[in-house]
Amino acid sequence: MNSRLKHMKDMKLKFLNDLCKETANNNEGVTKEGVLKNITTAVQEKANDAHKKYSESSFNMSPEDFVKMLILDGSFIVKFFVLNSLERDLLLFENQIPFFIFETIFGCCFSQQRDITLLNHALSYFSEDKITLQMLPNKYWMGEKPEKIHHLLHLSHICLVWPENHVDETLLRNLSTKFIHETPRMLSTIPNATRLREYEIKFRMKKIRGNYDTFLDVSFKDGIMEIPHLDIYDDTASKFRNLLALEQSCEKYGSKLTRYMSFMDDLVDKDSDVVLLMKKNIIGNFLGSTQRLANMFIEMRDGLFLDRNDHYLVKVYKKINKHC
Repeated sequence: MNSRLKHMKDMKLKFLNDLCKETANNNEGVTKEGVLKNITTAVQEKANDAHKKYSESSFNMSPEDFVKMLILDGSFIVKFFVLNSLERDLLLFENQIPFFIFETIFGCCFSQQRDITLLNHALSYFSEDKITLQMLPNKYWMGEKPEKIHHLLHLSHICLVWPENHVDETLLRNLSTKFIHETPRMLSTIPNATRLREYEIKFRMKKIRGNYDTFLDVSFKDGIMEIPHLDIYDDTASKFRNLLALEQSCEKYGSKLTRYMSFMDDLVDKDSDVVLLMKKNIIGNFLGSTQRLANMFIEMRDGLFLDRNDHYLVKVYKKINKHC
């Protein structure tokens, strides 16, 4: 084991020890050893369900080692939530752990904390990404059997991509099919932003209404394209890549962000396109170089599977191409 992995394992062991110790100190008659035993028993009961979430090709450990991994990694992340600390590796696509493992460990350690749930802690962790409690649809809070959250990346995707006031993707797909049937050759792509301006299309930053600060709600009417503001930071590409990997991994996650990135790839070919969108306050560039930002959008689209004629913006594409 190299020094970095050993350091990480030692840190996880320390977090597990601290979590058990603090839980024991906060509950009369409970020992640190008793807390660890409760966590181990509870996680063992969930291990078979957790195993099903991993592909066989990536699973090469014994059942005992698998339980140890779930306990160490799960406790590590639960402790991070409680500390409200930030660790971007938690949102890497390949690092996802079933959310019910976090809930199991959290329940063993914070069963008395009824006013603050694991979801509260998780969404507080996302606060730097401007994700709030209000962005999580009610179906994930309400009812005797709320909708399941698969893992942290899924939670981020739910809040950023599918706020409750948006139309269901099935309806969008049905709508797309209607327009594709009408004009099959007009929808595959649109010119870049600079060229669209030559066609006298005006760009305007779209104001967001309500609590749902989504950047996906693009519209086009009377020669004016409205696009919500999007800030681009050094870590934006990494966040998007992980969310895109989630959508590409399974149809159940939809493909709305993939389609948005395809749209931005159409708009941005070069740095002059970025400059135009920045002047209209559609993009906030915190990368410095406009060419670097243009390259980010172009590279983001590489390797993504997308049927360009099955697009949630198909109505927008139809109107733009008709205008041009």
